[in-house]
Amino acid sequence: GGGGGGAAAAGEEPYLPSSDVMGFIEQTDDAVYVDNGHFVTIDRSGMRAYSFDGSESSYAVTKVSREFADAYKGDYAHYTLKEISEQPDTVVRAGTGGGGGGMAEAAALLRACRDGGRSVYVTGSGTSYNAALVARHVLSKRAGLRAEPVMSSEMPHWPEPVPDGSVLLALSQSGESADVIEAAEMARRAGASVVSIVNLTASSLAQESSVVVGMNCGPEIGVAATKSFTSQLAVIHGLADEIGGAGGGGGGAGGGRFDAAAAAAAISGVLSDHARIRELAARLKDVSDIYVLGRGVHYPIAAEAALKIKELTYIHAEGMAGGELKHGPLALIDSSVYVIVINPGDSTFDDMVMGAREIKARGARIVGVSDSDSDVYDHWVRIPRMADESAYPVVEIIPLQLLAYYLALERDTDPDHPRNLAKSVTVK
Repeated sequence: GGGGGGAAAAGEEPYLPSSDVMGFIEQTDDAVYVDNGHFVTIDRSGMRAYSFDGSESSYAVTKVSREFADAYKGDYAHYTLKEISEQPDTVVRAGTGGGGGGMAEAAALLRACRDGGRSVYVTGSGTSYNAALVARHVLSKRAGLRAEPVMSSEMPHWPEPVPDGSVLLALSQSGESADVIEAAEMARRAGASVVSIVNLTASSLAQESSVVVGMNCGPEIGVAATKSFTSQLAVIHGLADEIGGAGGGGGGAGGGRFDAAAAAAAISGVLSDHARIRELAARLKDVSDIYVLGRGVHYPIAAEAALKIKELTYIHAEGMAGGELKHGPLALIDSSVYVIVINPGDSTFDDMVMGAREIKARGARIVGVSDSDSDVYDHWVRIPRMADESAYPVVEIIPLQLLAYYLALERDTDPDHPRNLAKSVTVK
């Protein structure tokens, strides 16, 4: 555990040290979570736990079989496809997992920051950082809260610390990412409270947190995060509703409450037909560059979609704010390039169509992810129309996750185990 709360399988023999219970779940469902500041020794006589001052300490054995009972891909070809397909269920369950106080207590801390004129700092790495970028929009629009996203690996080099009395909202699927844990430790030393949104509520990050909100999306085996991302977004929406509603705003500055059931139904609609996505993947399999554009709250989804394409297919993909292509990268656009525009029918629609026409005039082919067709699209990926505009990000990422998955199959790469990557990045 490295002093950071790793797990070790407990039983007759063998003892199996791991940073994540998924490392040994097929061998045993008994686990010991090592407390922060402790270590274990394993020898022929068994396993012993010690604190760093050398004194022996007790440890508890936890059964994890119930939590990880569905850690098998069943009839699905890959875990990644299984996990993408589970999202109609997981967005509804998000935030209902156990932990140290859950949604109400987390919302109370965040509301106190808002009412005291303080900012909330949101941190994560990779996909979780893209969720932090969405959180900035959602918490501002729906709860009137200033949220400052900070990349976890950059926290040690950030020019100002998280101030005393503020809140760090830490996002992580595993809760074992070294960068996120370090950010949480820094915030606590500065006197801030740490609220974690985490899938594994017995993780090292949870132990560093004042309040834990569980994603409750079940085990995620595929290295590329999919269902954990939309669960993070659903939890963030839930927190915004808790904060705004308690203040008499009926859901905050953004209007009505987030409808998880409606989002789940929309996701099911996208997942009901893979044919168009598979056809598009066959067309894109030999391209060298893909740009993904989004404006406003859709920009983080563009960044997340590009990350999925890079992780699973090894194609160079770049997520960009919709208006930034003309400020330099437009020089790279020619007839060999595909540009994906995330373009639901909200306040960003007209500007995005205008930008897409400018790009198409340079020879690029346009893929539109939208609830309405346009003559500017060479390929249209249809998503359902959402009554609540703020719910679009939870839905529009789904076809792009599927695109990355089917592109991986077209390029004969393993979508569950991309090269050079690990599920839990437990070292700096």
